[in-house]
Amino acid sequence: MPEIWALRSLGSEVIHDGPGRDAKTLIHPNGPNRWLVDNFGDHFIPAWFNAFREGKYKGEMDISVITTPDSRWNNYYLEGLAWMIRNYGLRGVYIDDSALDRETLKRARRLLDADGVRRQIDIHSWNHMNEWAGYANSLHMYLDLLPYVDRTWLGEGFGANNAPDFWLVEMSGIPFGLMSETLDAHNVWRGMVYGMAPRLPWSGNPVPVWKLWDAVGMKDAVMYGWWDPATPASTDNANVLVTAYKLPGGKALLAVANWTDEPQTATLSLDIAKLGFTPSRTALPEVETLQTAADIDLSQPVTVEGGKGMFILVE
Repeated sequence: MPEIWALRSLGSEVIHDGPGRDAKTLIHPNGPNRWLVDNFGDHFIPAWFNAFREGKYKGEMDISVITTPDSRWNNYYLEGLAWMIRNYGLRGVYIDDSALDRETLKRARRLLDADGVRRQIDIHSWNHMNEWAGYANSLHMYLDLLPYVDRTWLGEGFGANNAPDFWLVEMSGIPFGLMSETLDAHNVWRGMVYGMAPRLPWSGNPVPVWKLWDAVGMKDAVMYGWWDPATPASTDNANVLVTAYKLPGGKALLAVANWTDEPQTATLSLDIAKLGFTPSRTALPEVETLQTAADIDLSQPVTVEGGKGMFILVE
């Protein structure tokens, strides 16, 4: 970019100081890109890179360096957002890990909302609980930014076999008032226990789940997770969890998931007082590739396949 030499002239104010040509990182185990070695030499840390495989820049490399947090570069970032809103009709931003501070993201939120159009801020984070990333919890790292974020995507490096409380606290975003989507945790049933669907295309095909949401009116649902004492649904098997979504018009959708790899039998119980209506029918709605339509008798134990689950419509 044309500004790179102006930024370089500012020393470490914008371009973070570092070992330069001698840097070895997780994605640069053999050292920095040759261009950085030849042109920068020292006093930088190599960052993300991407090879263009098509389009105007096919065959070229997009390379980057780590920037210093809380510098004047944040103002440049914000002016860029404002320019894209005015000129491109920008409807939101996706942040893939970040060094932005709370004040900068607060200013970004003001810019995105200034004309009354609600734009999205979507934040993604790699799993930092490892030797390369300092054994950090991703949500804790960004806790001061979350009030200005619309949703999270924290599934990179998180597997579907994590315990239910891990899903809740470290993957779902629910304790922080946010929705999230799954990535490496390829299990739509366990995801739906936390209101999570796969993100297209990285973690599978969410379209069948989206169609189910549309069919039952999920946008108007009130969610009661298995951890909520106010939930109207429960099971007698600790390995089979259920979350209830109360829907308008005296209906509810139950998301059931088996947290083991073996078939589990469970009895599902409904608290009519908490449910707010007396059910006359319980059924499995058709969900393409996931389940076929059928009636189901909740007065009898149900068997849930290992690693799977079911969606039950109560009306």
